[in-house]
Amino acid sequence: MSEKALRISDSCLHLPKFAEAGIVLVLLVIHVTLAVGSMLHKSPTFDEGLNLSGGTIIWRYGDYRILPESGVMLQRYLTLPLIFMDEVKCPDGFQKSTGMDWSFRVGYDFLYKNGNNPEKIVFASRLMVVILSVFLGLTIYLWSRNLFGSPGAVVSLLLYAFSPSILAHARFATADLTVAFLLLLAVLLLWRLMRKVTPARIGWSVLALILLFMCKLSAVMIVPVYLVMVALRIMIRRPLPVNIFGFRINIPGRSQVRQLAVFLAVGIVYALLIWGAMWTAYSFRYSMLNPDLRGQALQVEAWKGFSGNDTFDRMISFTHRNRLVPESFIFGFSVLKTLMDYRVAFLNGELREGSWWYFYPYTILVKTPLPFLALLLLLVCYGSGWIVRKRLVSGKIGRRAAMRIYRLSPLFILVAIYLLFSVFSKMNIGHRHILPVYPPLFVLAGAAGSFFFRRNLYLGGAVALLLIGDVFTGVRAYPDYLAYFNYLAGGKANAYRHLVDSSLDWGQDLPMLKKWLDKHGNGQNVYLAYFGTASPDHYGIKAMLLSDTYDRVENRIFPLRGGIYAISATRLQLFINPKHAKWRTTDEREYRLLDREMRKLIIASRDTDSFRKIIAEKGDKYWGKVGNSWKQYRNRKLIAGLRRRKPDANIGGSILIFRLSDAEIRKLMNGKEQQ
Repeated sequence: MSEKALRISDSCLHLPKFAEAGIVLVLLVIHVTLAVGSMLHKSPTFDEGLNLSGGTIIWRYGDYRILPESGVMLQRYLTLPLIFMDEVKCPDGFQKSTGMDWSFRVGYDFLYKNGNNPEKIVFASRLMVVILSVFLGLTIYLWSRNLFGSPGAVVSLLLYAFSPSILAHARFATADLTVAFLLLLAVLLLWRLMRKVTPARIGWSVLALILLFMCKLSAVMIVPVYLVMVALRIMIRRPLPVNIFGFRINIPGRSQVRQLAVFLAVGIVYALLIWGAMWTAYSFRYSMLNPDLRGQALQVEAWKGFSGNDTFDRMISFTHRNRLVPESFIFGFSVLKTLMDYRVAFLNGELREGSWWYFYPYTILVKTPLPFLALLLLLVCYGSGWIVRKRLVSGKIGRRAAMRIYRLSPLFILVAIYLLFSVFSKMNIGHRHILPVYPPLFVLAGAAGSFFFRRNLYLGGAVALLLIGDVFTGVRAYPDYLAYFNYLAGGKANAYRHLVDSSLDWGQDLPMLKKWLDKHGNGQNVYLAYFGTASPDHYGIKAMLLSDTYDRVENRIFPLRGGIYAISATRLQLFINPKHAKWRTTDEREYRLLDREMRKLIIASRDTDSFRKIIAEKGDKYWGKVGNSWKQYRNRKLIAGLRRRKPDANIGGSILIFRLSDAEIRKLMNGKEQQ
């Protein structure tokens, strides 16, 4: 059957080349403008300092200790511009320890303590992701064009260019958009290979797979995708052309075992080449630490913390003992395993030390523009009706119709398997982890392009209105794309009631907070509970800290008075221990005891002799412990009270502003009701 006959659209039209190129260029320029323009309003997100410091250390020292769970190629790529900046200094003290908390400190020091220019560094690295977003857009366009012609491809690219979910991560120096791009590209190239096996197609597909595996550990998800695609390819019983260095054979569709053998052999070649590329990327060295640098003993101790007894832990231990892959790769899996086992998540007012099976489907429901969801629903209804009509007419799906459905199958397989894995995922911390689902959905949505050429004014008009609505949504969400929530969730203003962490508040809005305080602060007391790794001091935010930051640990004791309380959405909702989410009678009793004790110290501090006496009676350690516990209970009580109030302002969707008078603070802190 000819390639033309396999096209999905009944009228697979193409626009004039000049007009088509112009439309693509305009949409991509708009996409880049929205991404770059919005990034200028945002401080570094939680993970960006890690990626940038880790990549710089890899380039300078060949040491992979900072972020082993993120691929070495990704960190190198993000920091590629930095190696040409002689003024960029490596973070000090990165050899001192291992562990996630320490790595965040290294990332913070790299941006704010080493004399570097954080704005210049972050901007240059973020541009590298913007470049990838252009290539992702082109990949979506070309795949959709092959299936649905130019009109469908324009629909797909338009949906991509204005997507808040894509724009949110197309301007951050993190792995999320890169993984979405490489996963779609790998599936596309594997799909081409399954039509005809040639060295060129094997080479291009294995290159995409190598890049994918070197950028994120979640690349292992491509394995079930490949296996399902192979199974489907064999089931359709089509001939398989094979042309390997002059050896040509056309394996008949009925020879399913022979076709399976070819694909398994190709899979083994993939595995060997990826394994070899992995060792090459890590300079054929097992140790994730440069042997010439300090920290080897600390790394040995770090491995002892991953001695679990389940199957996954035993696989990690076996791989580590036998040095089957570079240490950084397997250590990254260990870190992810630990994070999944002990990560607290938030959803719709509930904290859980675990996961919800519907977490990621729910994030798609509330963080995807309604016009796009409506368009997908329209296509599902129309496609289902088309299949029913085919069966009613002939009693079965014809071969031509079946082949059209088959050409869409890799996109359906990618979406289905990724969603299936998300249902069982224990790391419910961010909508970004489901980002790879969107590109195949954009390609599939290109089917709506054919509606403009059908003799149905209502269908074409509905699609046009939905596309206009989608464009309006993308423009209106500027620059707060990470905080975009649709009207099902009440929009950006109510987003904090549904999701936090990297679905909403990733530490990105310090510049906007500074602008708001300059305009509305009026010399009032400012209290800040910030969730992130950027520096409030760097942005000139003068505030008393309710939560420690990497700038400083708030050791001083200060009273809570009337003023402006700026609370990150994640600080408002998320606690390390779910038991601390509610303020109970036992918490109130403990707080009262601590408060009475601290009042004695505060009163004694007014007189030097009295203060020295009370300190000497119980010792520095006692008062240090009491002071820390008192601050924790006080802040918990404050947050519990603020959670019941409506914010007076909302900065970028991620930082909530509460204006409180002295009387309101006294009432809030003296109240005894439970939450």
